[in-house]
Amino acid sequence: MAAAAGLTVSELLFRFDPTRTAILRILRREAANPAQENLRRLAKNEQVAGTETEREIDLLRAQFADEERFTTALASAGLSRPEIQERVAEHLSERQWIEKQIAPELAVTEGECRAFYDTNPQQFSQPQRYRASHLFIAAPQGTAVEIVQEKRTFAQALVMRILGGESFPALAGETSEDGATKARAGDLNYFSSSRIPPEFFTEIEKLRRGQMSAPLQSHLGFHIVQLTGSKPPRRLAFEEAKSEIAQTLANEKRAGAVAQLGERLQDSNFLEAAR
Repeated sequence: MAAAAGLTVSELLFRFDPTRTAILRILRREAANPAQENLRRLAKNEQVAGTETEREIDLLRAQFADEERFTTALASAGLSRPEIQERVAEHLSERQWIEKQIAPELAVTEGECRAFYDTNPQQFSQPQRYRASHLFIAAPQGTAVEIVQEKRTFAQALVMRILGGESFPALAGETSEDGATKARAGDLNYFSSSRIPPEFFTEIEKLRRGQMSAPLQSHLGFHIVQLTGSKPPRRLAFEEAKSEIAQTLANEKRAGAVAQLGERLQDSNFLEAAR
């Protein structure tokens, strides 16, 4: 493909780096911007491995259909290969310096996690969930009417075989046309109403554990569903939710720390103070 969304080489250089991109957004990066100059000077002594630079260049090159288009884009931007390598190395040094500056502000305590958990109970509520297995016979939209009828008849025959004593898991493993679940004897694992079409969920809610549905038709084909388990609504325990909460809070702190650092970089006295 061509450069993504018409971005320039310079813009692509930073598109995969949200931390530095946020800084640049605040600084409205220009060559004569003193804040950008502060960042460049403060980061110049950061040591970055050559392999990291090459990997970043590879990511940049991957945004173009081929090597020729990449080279043409560099030329259009007035950049040679050594210059783009220098730019990338500078970019990585600046990113590394930024990460070091904000790292002390990203720690999240258990108390902060607990407070978030207690004040946002709705985020940790799990709805009613069901576990079911299904046996799928493909008849996607657009299939000839006579073929759809054949598939319906086959699905109904499978229901009769199961009612006659054959094993649902065994038949699912043998005849289901859903490759993703066939090897698991049709097991769909646990799911809530958000994962499946509402009309299917309504039918599953009517089933008792071990009970099987009649063939249900969707735009994909026919599904025979057997309910194998259920779990009532519940609130996740704090220990279950803690790691996700910590990540959420760390992301919030990162955004705040980056914004504050961007503001400080605009201060003409910041360069001396940071040395």
